[in-house]
Amino acid sequence: MSGQPPASSDDLDLASLREPHGLFDLIEVVGHGTYGQVYKGRNRQNGKLVAIKVMAVSRDDEEEIKLEINVLKKFSNHRNIATYYGAFVRKMPAGKDDHLWLVMEFCGAGSITDLVKSAKGQSLKEEWIAYLCREILRGLKHLHDNKVIHRDIKGQNVLLTDDAEVKLVDFGVSAQLDKTVGRRNTFIGTPYWMSPEVIVCEENADATYDNRSDLWSLGITAIEMAEGRPPLCELHPMRALFLIPRNPPPKLHSRKWSSRFQSFVEQSLIKNYRQRPFTDALLTHPFIKNMPSSSSSSSSEYSAGSTTDSRLLLLPEPLYRLSRRRNRRLSSLSNISKRPRLPRRLLQQLAPRSQIELRPPPPPSTSASSQVQTPSAAQAASSAPSEAVQGIPAGDDVPQIRKYRKRFSSEIHCAAMWGVNLLIGTDTGLNLLDRHGQGKVYQLVSRRKFLQIFVLERQNIVVTLSGNKNRLRVYYLSWLMAKFLKSEPTPETKALRQGWVNVGDLRGVVSFKVVRYERIKFLVIALKDSIELYAWAPKPNNQFMAFKSFTGLPYTPITVDLTFENDTKMKVLYGSNCGFHAIDLDSNAYLDVFVPSSVDPGDVKPHAIVILPDSQGRHLLLLYNNEGVYYDTNGRRLKDVVVHWAEPPSSVAYISTGQFMGWGNKAIEIRAVDTGQLDGVFMHRREQKLKFLCEKSDKVFFTSAKSGNGSQVYFMTLSKCNW
Repeated sequence: MSGQPPASSDDLDLASLREPHGLFDLIEVVGHGTYGQVYKGRNRQNGKLVAIKVMAVSRDDEEEIKLEINVLKKFSNHRNIATYYGAFVRKMPAGKDDHLWLVMEFCGAGSITDLVKSAKGQSLKEEWIAYLCREILRGLKHLHDNKVIHRDIKGQNVLLTDDAEVKLVDFGVSAQLDKTVGRRNTFIGTPYWMSPEVIVCEENADATYDNRSDLWSLGITAIEMAEGRPPLCELHPMRALFLIPRNPPPKLHSRKWSSRFQSFVEQSLIKNYRQRPFTDALLTHPFIKNMPSSSSSSSSEYSAGSTTDSRLLLLPEPLYRLSRRRNRRLSSLSNISKRPRLPRRLLQQLAPRSQIELRPPPPPSTSASSQVQTPSAAQAASSAPSEAVQGIPAGDDVPQIRKYRKRFSSEIHCAAMWGVNLLIGTDTGLNLLDRHGQGKVYQLVSRRKFLQIFVLERQNIVVTLSGNKNRLRVYYLSWLMAKFLKSEPTPETKALRQGWVNVGDLRGVVSFKVVRYERIKFLVIALKDSIELYAWAPKPNNQFMAFKSFTGLPYTPITVDLTFENDTKMKVLYGSNCGFHAIDLDSNAYLDVFVPSSVDPGDVKPHAIVILPDSQGRHLLLLYNNEGVYYDTNGRRLKDVVVHWAEPPSSVAYISTGQFMGWGNKAIEIRAVDTGQLDGVFMHRREQKLKFLCEKSDKVFFTSAKSGNGSQVYFMTLSKCNW
């Protein structure tokens, strides 16, 4: 292979890629990459299993996505890199990011992390670790020889095929060394596996590192294989970032490991990266060099003619048996029905199951309104325990609704994801729920009521509707992080002074909505007598600035949104206690989109405005009171279908699986957004008021209303390819 550096990512035009429709089937979510979810899929043409990484292609992430594709295209012909099959783009409606499908080799035996968790005592044998480290090093040597740093080596990013080959995956954060004269000064990776020199780049813009940062991550991965988890993983990741550059290098705790293994870990984890050995040197370390080899492994490039048996000769016998056992299991799974089913994967560190259970939906019908089923009818329909729900097996295959142990003494109003953790707004402050550990809660802002929040991580802010005067206040995430870590203020946090700024001089805000369109982030704000439209102004302003104002409205806005018709016309949409309305931004023309005749004026409760996918921003699902109707933005009815809930929901939300959910006192209903048909019902064993909080990927979070025992946070796991 040529040692030339990879071409610029600018050479790749994502818009020119083919549509994946009709080429592949998504089967189930099997993991999460840096910029998207990873699915087990099937090639329709030949029936073979593939891994499909689905990523939303935003302008902010486009360069990183192009880089991952380029790295795979150029370097995946190595036996220790997951083979690249192709890239495709699924076009999305105006105002939404297109989805890129990155199709790669399917590694059916799972990741090193999966292997460790399934091993006795969650610890691999030393000869297994030596084999896996050697294969990882060979993959890294191939990358480093071609001036590429992986930057996210960890157990989850090292996969095993059914033939026990070791493959590096997830190049979404990789770096090209030639672009910065052999080093990088960007802060990226996974906290517990991250090298000290990479973390220092966040604190010191002049700091640099080279490809030996991957070898630190390998050393941490070796400890993960030996001890079941990486060092400091019991701490919050933000705290780990603070400690890794300050602590001495971690070591193996047990004395049972050989001196060769301990030496290998020590060499990999030399704190000063300039003194740390390069990949070539570690490949000659006695821990690696003394591993048995064969002719099949001598070639650095993947050979399609190499046999399964010759590859498996390199693998210790117990790991060979485990791979074979998984191979048989996966072979049986490949014959399952293609009907959609719910995922089994749930978060691990959670409290016991909540008092909620899944009930099957009613039989299919011709209209959404006739599909509504009362809770009592749903309970009767589920009397047979072996009955399946739309191809979903009863029992353990049904996803559970979970709740965190923490009980909040004050009412929970809102929440938003910040990384993998949850920001929660209550009557008394803003809190961080640590989803990495045991669900501990840390208060970040006290003595302030938070009614609505929205996180924009790339802008380093969280937008809040808070305070006694219902103001829009923006908090800086770096300031909140410093408060959480209780660390010394950095120059950045010192410059922020109080750590927040108000958006304009707006008071009495009813609600807001952040809407992304291409490179612009709009903030639509409902006030008691007007609607304000702000837009994010990047450097040097770094703030939301006034864009347009709409006053003299005939009805008070309650919920707001923004749509982009055919990429040319912008309209503000809002719901009031009389119906749903639109304002054309160009002409300021006002229009009643839908005013229900069956509800007295003033009695409409608008739940949500859903802009339907694949409609060029023109088709809407309007949800209010106990119903939902389909209209376009000009007030024309699209369908005769009327969605009827089994009971008036207290909260409604459109989620990224292409469904909308309604939370009632007796049940949670899930419906298809394009038809309104009922997909599933989650019955409560006792009546309780629940409210939607937020969602991200396949996780939906909601809360219970405050009672004598306080309020709690629940979540459920869905999948975009299911239902």
